[in-house]
Amino acid sequence: METVKNEFNRRVIEINQYFDFLQKVETQQVKIHLPSGEVRPLETLLPPTLKASGILLLYNLLESTVIMAIDYIHIAISTEDNLIYQDAIDEIKKIWIEYRYNNFKNQNDGAEQLLKHMQDIINDRIVIFDHNDRKREYLNKLKGVNFSGKIDAQQIKEFARKYGFEVNQRVAGQRLIQIKARRNQLAHGELSFNDCGTIYTFSELMQFKKETVLFLKEFLLKVEKYLNHKKYKKTIRSG
Repeated sequence: METVKNEFNRRVIEINQYFDFLQKVETQQVKIHLPSGEVRPLETLLPPTLKASGILLLYNLLESTVIMAIDYIHIAISTEDNLIYQDAIDEIKKIWIEYRYNNFKNQNDGAEQLLKHMQDIINDRIVIFDHNDRKREYLNKLKGVNFSGKIDAQQIKEFARKYGFEVNQRVAGQRLIQIKARRNQLAHGELSFNDCGTIYTFSELMQFKKETVLFLKEFLLKVEKYLNHKKYKKTIRSG
């Protein structure tokens, strides 16, 4: 998890630097120095555009952190414990069945071959990660989950339930819904950057940033606890 946490912290620093710059723009501390020596203020449309870009940065942090963390869960389960079906918690059993079922559901196998597939699911070591083709295998294993533009507090809580780790409690994450919605409107051209940037004050965006970072920090703590205590194993969690 250290790699995931370090990357998260690096991105938070980048966002903090951007918001520091945005605050200077808001307070008109930033001006354009032309080669002629003339000093001019920024164009009136630019500050709202910069605020809208801040929303994109927050969503990028949200989606990338979730993908990295769940990817790491897959790596840990697949490489550390030689985990088999009988020893896994029900949540991981379901993920394993979904993944393996996708491998043969469209084949015209007879009963004997289907029985072999079922026995393989139960007896094989659980491997829900593929070093050779990470992205494709990863998305396949999550059975139809399309990450792009989908991540908010509710989706993260759904992941927690899907994998069997604790759900965030301290930070509700209501503002994450707005961040996702605005990101999608910008990405699909439904809202211009200028119009998006005029919706929120700088103070409101700072609250967005604070809630996003706090929510993700708690999320990463839950994932780390889940992995450190091997709560994906039935024998560990029941004890």
